[in-house]
Amino acid sequence: MAGKTWKNYLLPNRRRLKIYAAILVFFVLLKVVWYHLFVMDAEAVLSNSEKSLMDRRALLVSVLKDPSALLKSMPSSLPPQFQGEWAIVSYSMTGMALGNLAQTHPETRQESAKVVTSLVDQVLAEPIKKFDKARWREDPLETLEDGYGHIGYLGHLNLLLAAEAYLADEPKHLVLFHKVSAALTKRLEDSEFGLDYTYPSELYVPDNCAVVGSLGLYYRLFPEKKSDFVKSWLKKMERLRDQETGLLAFSVSISGEPLERGRGSGSAWNVFYLSYADPEWAQAQFKKIKEHLYQPLFLGMAGIREYPTGVEGSGDVDSGPVIFGASPAGTGFAIAGARLTNDQDFLQQMLRTSEFIGWTWSWNSQKEFLVAPLVGDAIMLAMLTATPWTPPKDR
Repeated sequence: MAGKTWKNYLLPNRRRLKIYAAILVFFVLLKVVWYHLFVMDAEAVLSNSEKSLMDRRALLVSVLKDPSALLKSMPSSLPPQFQGEWAIVSYSMTGMALGNLAQTHPETRQESAKVVTSLVDQVLAEPIKKFDKARWREDPLETLEDGYGHIGYLGHLNLLLAAEAYLADEPKHLVLFHKVSAALTKRLEDSEFGLDYTYPSELYVPDNCAVVGSLGLYYRLFPEKKSDFVKSWLKKMERLRDQETGLLAFSVSISGEPLERGRGSGSAWNVFYLSYADPEWAQAQFKKIKEHLYQPLFLGMAGIREYPTGVEGSGDVDSGPVIFGASPAGTGFAIAGARLTNDQDFLQQMLRTSEFIGWTWSWNSQKEFLVAPLVGDAIMLAMLTATPWTPPKDR
């Protein structure tokens, strides 16, 4: 210690500064090289020729086999309720991605049908239902005919049931698809303002949009049952549009009045799901997102703001950390809107942002984002492959 002063610890010497500078330069160069190796090409995504999509599909198919293991892999800092939410979204987004890819890559249909049937079985298992049962203190399937609520679970289950019905020659859970769809339809129709509860006294428009997406697929498959449901529901949603942006409210009071204005994460999520119910309506919403929530960043990247310009707000479990006003979740979900509207320039900006933040890792013919949890990989593949579904010819 002799001869050292406090300046030795507060002011690094030149040699130490050179070492720090060299390390910084190394990581910057590594990031630049990594970025250019893995950033996806928007033109290839739009033409369904992006080869990395199959590697991302392979990852999800190989991982989603055990509900308990999936829940254990969730961040330990995340409360059990949100772990359950992330788990069921991982399943439903994977199902939607497999359904999307079967439309553009028919050779994957038979294998995907088997995988989706397995995903439905896993979502019906106790570990995945637990997050919903804990809040409602009842089983969501035991109260289908005479209950209400549970849509944070039932909506995603029904999306998986829809994927199975579109992919499988003989869907194992077709009877359940009919039952859940009938129950959800009744609940939304019986509601004066068209919404049902995620949790007791909690109404979220994005969760209802996921439900309507599943019902859009159902009534396209069985048009004789209720062909006007989607139009009637969208008409009810007009009163929930924000006057300035035209976006749907994020949350609603039990009396049907908006509590939160349209947010980037929720609005871009809505576009994805509603595209399976009314593609034109969803695309019109996406144009409003671009108009009011577009956030240019740097190096050719851009994001989606979580809140409109002039509105302050912090991030949460839905949006992720809000950085420079942009929402990671909103930016990821917006990829679907860009793809569905064939907006190549905007899509490329989103893809650059996703890679800059996500850090793609490739191994054993599989790809994933190092920075994102599994739910992020599932969401991204669903967004990157978003496309209308054509009902099987034999149904």
